[in-house]
Amino acid sequence: MKKEIYLNKAVHQGKEFVKLYFKKNLKVERYFKGISWIKFSKTYNCYCIPNRPTFIEALRKVLPAEININSYYLNREKEAQQLLPLKRDPLKREKEEMAPPNRELYSKRRTLISFHPFKEKKIDSIRISFQYDPAVYEILKAAVYIRWLKDQQLWLMPAKLGLLEDLLKKLIPVGKVALSRLLVIKDLKIKQLLLEQGWQQKNWRSCPVTYLEKLVLMDYSEQTLRTYYGLMGNFINAFREKTMEEINAFSKEEINQYHCNLMQEKHASLVQLNQSVNAVKFYYEQVLGKEKQQYELIRPKKEKKLPQVLSIEETASLLKGVGNLKHQCILYLIYSAGLRISEVCKLKISDIQSDRQQLFIRGGKGKKDRQSLLSQKALALLRTYYKQYHPKTYLFEGQFGGAYSVSSVQKIFHRAKALANIKKIVTVHSLRHSFATHLLEQGTDLRYIQALLGHNSSKTTEIYTHITTKGIEKIKSPLDNLDI
Repeated sequence: MKKEIYLNKAVHQGKEFVKLYFKKNLKVERYFKGISWIKFSKTYNCYCIPNRPTFIEALRKVLPAEININSYYLNREKEAQQLLPLKRDPLKREKEEMAPPNRELYSKRRTLISFHPFKEKKIDSIRISFQYDPAVYEILKAAVYIRWLKDQQLWLMPAKLGLLEDLLKKLIPVGKVALSRLLVIKDLKIKQLLLEQGWQQKNWRSCPVTYLEKLVLMDYSEQTLRTYYGLMGNFINAFREKTMEEINAFSKEEINQYHCNLMQEKHASLVQLNQSVNAVKFYYEQVLGKEKQQYELIRPKKEKKLPQVLSIEETASLLKGVGNLKHQCILYLIYSAGLRISEVCKLKISDIQSDRQQLFIRGGKGKKDRQSLLSQKALALLRTYYKQYHPKTYLFEGQFGGAYSVSSVQKIFHRAKALANIKKIVTVHSLRHSFATHLLEQGTDLRYIQALLGHNSSKTTEIYTHITTKGIEKIKSPLDNLDI
């Protein structure tokens, strides 16, 4: 039986490459190690080659006849993202193959265009990459300030805001633009263009630029900024027949009626409603300077849900199942210090205070700094990780530099959860909840847990008293006393 090597396409920070997946085989690995253009990726824990036909053809030629190259998943978008080909129900697969392709849906799919910082001869530039699309290609070719570097196979433009704004206006109607986190953009016009990408298809009215300006000046996080701006856009465009002057003069009753319709007709969740109320309140109070008491809006009651936590046994099973050293360190730190997902991504090497057995978390939720625990087991693992990976600035860096992405951490967790066969509906944040609950069960004072988690109010931390099994396991159900 021939050995199979599966080719999976991947795009990381705008650069395309092909991942090579196969069952562990020393003979295949020996072949790969002897070929200079086949690189091993520590991030993806697999071998990779550039995504060009010449390299794929060369791979077929250098490998012996008993090794088969399987390119079935190479040009299939959904399967290309999987680590290994999925086992499908043969009946379901037969139906899928018989069904005609939905060409209308395919035609509506927008091309992803990525922008990344690039240095050419110590000059700051911007690298542009995209999966081939004739419309995008023609725009780039027509722009006099964009060059195609044949030797490096990439598009390059000067790092100038005016040129970037001009290009975005041309590209947004034909594709979806994504800027790297390493490109820090403070220009409001460019921010507005990126936030309103999907609005052009709906012919929506833009939010006042003063709204965006106030959010930026008050130093709201990127996530809050995107959420508020989008919800304020929904509010303004729900009254397209009215002018902005009429919207600015809305009474409390008119604003409340909008949110009632949102709840009754659009079936918005309680979280979405509360966010919308806050976004609209921000506009009337912070931007227009209206009095707060005049716009005290009707808010829905908040659901009192208990967080899902993992037992100690489940946590141990999840952490043991992670094979990659970097991935293991990330999950160890989240659980051992009660970190949020964004906090572990932003950790720097200098934040590890090994002499004090503490972890310094800078700029957490609400832009607050705090100290948390540094486990001895986590520290031992981190020392091994540092010797192997040699991170430069951030403790956990992406394959092409910069902080590790949130989506990558989520994938690590869900992969570990599947390997541990955990059926509970849990997320990365559940490790933080588990940290607090397990500390409480150990007898740790609630005030210390509050400080470690960075909670403002003790009431937020008190929710874990409803989850802990400490003391409850001693209570006997009255049913067990019945003689039945």
